[in-house]
Amino acid sequence: MRSFRLLALSLVLAAAAPHALAQPFSTPVAASRADVASAAHPFSVSLTVFRNPATGVEVRYGPLAAHAGYYPTIIPRNGENRNTEFVRLGAAAFLRERGISPYLAASYLVSLTDGWADSVLLEGGALAPVYRGIGIRLGAAVLVPTDGERVRLNPTIGASLRLF
Repeated sequence: MRSFRLLALSLVLAAAAPHALAQPFSTPVAASRADVASAAHPFSVSLTVFRNPATGVEVRYGPLAAHAGYYPTIIPRNGENRNTEFVRLGAAAFLRERGISPYLAASYLVSLTDGWADSVLLEGGALAPVYRGIGIRLGAAVLVPTDGERVRLNPTIGASLRLF
């Protein structure tokens, strides 16, 4: 199981790294101000909070993103609701690079809670910009435990702050 966790983390990092290094951070001198203003820089890094995608970091390149962070949720077990915690590693695809955008995401959840197995999370929702790099997300996720436990549907809500 440990090798699967390392593989999942390696895939997320490998997906994000080439894009981050390939995009220059300077604008050609010959470009006009209008060209610069209208050209969107496709690479961004955001801090994210709560469950969508997680409390952590998201690296975006155009319509694709990789995320990693802490993912808490409440799961009913043995007749009571229990806090269950994970490290979430995954990727997302957005329909649009700017404005309100639907997205689909897939993640591997590494369990931090005794008695709960690692899981896979499949999610769909929408990202809406609010103000100058601040966005909110609302979605629904299907949590699939790797040990055959019952599949669960989780609401997901979160906020993000774009750093650059």
